Order: sequence, then structure tokens, then C-alpha cells
Amino acid sequence: PPYFIQGAGLFFNDYDSENVHSLWNKLRRDLWTLYRGWGFLDDEILGLKQALENAIDRHPLYTRKPDIPADAVAFVVGAGPSLDGLLPVLRAYADKAFIVSCGSAITALARAGIKPDLHVEIERTYMTYVVLDDPQTRDFVKDVPIAALSIMHPAVFTATTKPLMFLKEIDMGAHLCDFFGEYQHFRSGPTCTNGGLDIVLRMGFKRAYLFGIDYGFRDPAQHHSKASIYFDKTSAKSDDLERIVDFTHEAHKVGLPVPGNFSEGILSTEIFIHSRDSMAISVAEHPDAKVFNFNDGAKISGTHPLKDEDLALELDASAKPALVSAAMSAFTDDYDADPFDRLNMLIEQVVAVREDLTRILSGELKSKMDVADKLYDMHHYLFDERHQSAQIFPLVRGSMLHMGRFLYDCMAMIRDEKTALEYARFGFDLFDRFLAAGQENIVSLHELGRARQEAHRVAEHASQKGVAA
Repeated sequence: PPYFIQGAGLFFNDYDSENVHSLWNKLRRDLWTLYRGWGFLDDEILGLKQALENAIDRHPLYTRKPDIPADAVAFVVGAGPSLDGLLPVLRAYADKAFIVSCGSAITALARAGIKPDLHVEIERTYMTYVVLDDPQTRDFVKDVPIAALSIMHPAVFTATTKPLMFLKEIDMGAHLCDFFGEYQHFRSGPTCTNGGLDIVLRMGFKRAYLFGIDYGFRDPAQHHSKASIYFDKTSAKSDDLERIVDFTHEAHKVGLPVPGNFSEGILSTEIFIHSRDSMAISVAEHPDAKVFNFNDGAKISGTHPLKDEDLALELDASAKPALVSAAMSAFTDDYDADPFDRLNMLIEQVVAVREDLTRILSGELKSKMDVADKLYDMHHYLFDERHQSAQIFPLVRGSMLHMGRFLYDCMAMIRDEKTALEYARFGFDLFDRFLAAGQENIVSLHELGRARQEAHRVAEHASQKGVAA
């Protein structure tokens, strides 16, 4: 397990060595990456709840790869500080290129009056809707197709007359619409821009241009576009939106140095670094596509730096309607129709996992090494190659990693071995009680889903009566 490295000591007798100091700096900078992206059970339960609601609502889902023209161009737009200087380029090609806005970039485009052809959202919480409901954004986005993860808060889909869904890779909630892996799942995080580019590349666009996807900044006080909601002093923000803005400002006060797209260095954050690396993976998976980076931000491996003044595209505006229509054809309502049946399958899997882990963690503990052996066996079970495609494991892996990490650290630091073993027994029992509570939460979703289904039936009946009258 990755957390075992915390119990490994590195000893040196040449502390003044430049190589040793370089090693220390790399560990200090990169050790956190062992723990990123694990996720938590409560996140998965929330996503599962919302995926059930959205599956009942039957929004069109990305179920097929569209037939994108070979010469089609996509502009993927984030809300980074470089966007301000690139808005004129966007405006010049708005009627020719396929424009995908991502996350809070929609607030900047709304203020600039540049309509995207698709808007992408990935953050599953209600706060995503709060941003879309900003007074200067809500009317602008009503007729913009919004493609959001199937685990999204249902309110987000009410912000548009054209709600669309796509599936997140390694996420339990996605299985309510696609239990057997029939459809495309996307590398959608950790930020919306990752989802935006992954959609564009998997749709089949061979040329994509990045706008405002900086993953960094030169000045911590200018971490996003000035045209975005974060710097609009005139917007009548709600208390929730104010909290989002304040949190964003606070999160960017400390910058980490990374290589720049056009310079030796730029400041970044842990989440931006993770996003940069995830985008590089998406780019590498499509070697037949070219991705151009206009931004004065972080260097993104595999993308081609390009100054906006060097852009010269010969695009035909008359071809755009057909391009947009082709892209939208990827979303259909032809997908798995019984989320309750899939929910029951997930419950059966949770029961099986609990039984397996009870067997793995049972037995006598005679030493700390016995505890370490069982933690290793649990980790091997959770990440066994046979389980990689099992639907339930995204639910339990992240929380078991975090809990295993804390149990291992604390157990190892208890000097008295008898006390350490008592602590470990408590921890193993806690694992099972935790999974039992997760199982209860999933079972309880049946009642919520049936209530939503009944509300749809009542509304449809009322609508039919109104038509008849």
C-alpha cells in the first residue's frame, strides 16, 4: 500500500550533498501525490444518490461516438487568467469553431457575450448550480447545452433547456446508467477543463485549442480571468456564491513553482498540478490529435505552445451547424432503463465485499507485523486485477486507503505492542461498521428513487389532464 512508505526511514551521512538535498526537495514536493484522487465513500454515496435521480429523469447520455468532420476545430475554454487576452480570438472564431466552455469559464463568456456550443460541468455539489444561477449567467446559459456528469446535482440540469449527461471513469454512480460498461466513460477531473478536453478528443476532434487553461498564475491575486465571477465587483452575489469566491481567493494565496508554457516558471497549486498531469494523459491517449496551448500558464506535456497572433485558421462558418449537430448526436436516451435493478446489484456486491474483508482481517494478531500483513492483504484484495472492472470498488477503495493509512500510522507509533494490537482490532472492527453504514445508505436510496419516480408520474398525469382540458 502506498501509505507504507511513511513507515520507511531514509538515513544519510552526507547531509551537505547537493543530491541529497535535491532528493529531500522532491519528496517534500511530490509525496502528496501518493494520496491524491483516492476519493471518499460519502462522495460516492452522494454521487450515487444524484445519479439515481438523474437516471430517473432520463436526460440524454453520451452513448455513441459522433461522426466529426476531419477538419473540425474545437476551442476548449477555462477561466484561467490568460482568457482575458484571448477573448478577441474566441470572438473572431465563435461562428466557425466548436466552442466548449468549462466550469466557471461560463461566467466570463456570459460577460463577454460569447456563446459556447457546449458547456461542461463535473463538480457534483449544489454549488455548481449556484455559479450557474449567478444573475449575469442564468439567462445566458438557458439555451446552451450543458453536459454534466451523471452524478451531478439535479438542479444543474434545470439551468438549461438542453440537459445532457456523460459518465465519469472509476465512479460507482456511473454504473446506474451503464452497469456493464457499454458506453464511453471519461477522464473528467479533477477540474472541468479536464472533462472538456477529454470529451472533445474522444468525440474525434483532431485539432483542439486551449483557452484560459492555465493551471497556474503569475500573481496569486490574479488566479482566474478578470471577466469571471471571481472578480466581478458589480454582481449581486448570493451568500453561497460569496463563499465560493472567498474560498477560491484563499486557495490561491500560496503558489507552487512549475515549468511554464512560454517561460521557465509559473505558480500553480496542488489541484492545478493534478489537473495538468491528468490532461497530459488524455492528450497522450490521442496521438493522432493535436492540442495547442495558447496560455501563459503551466506547460502541459504533449500540447503545442502557440502564440495567439500566430493562429491562422481557414474555417467555413456555413459548416458549423452541421458540426454542432454531429457533436450533439453523441447524446441519446437509448441507455439502461432500470436503475433500481442496478442498485440492487450494487447492494449485493457491498455484502460480498464485507464478507471478504471480514475473512481477510479476522484471525489472531500476535505482533505489529501481523497487522501490517493484514493491511497488505486488504490492499491486494481491493486492487486485485480481477476487481478492476467490478462496479462496487470505486465506493470502497478510497475510504479503505484513507482508513488503512491512519490505522497503520497510529498503530506503528504506539510503543507498547499489546496496546497497538488492541488499537488494530478496534480499527478492523471499525472498517466493517463503516461499510455496514455505507450499505444502509445505499439501501435507503430505493425509497428516495421511488418517491422521485412517483413525482414524475403525478406530474405527467397532471400534464395529460391539462392537455385534455
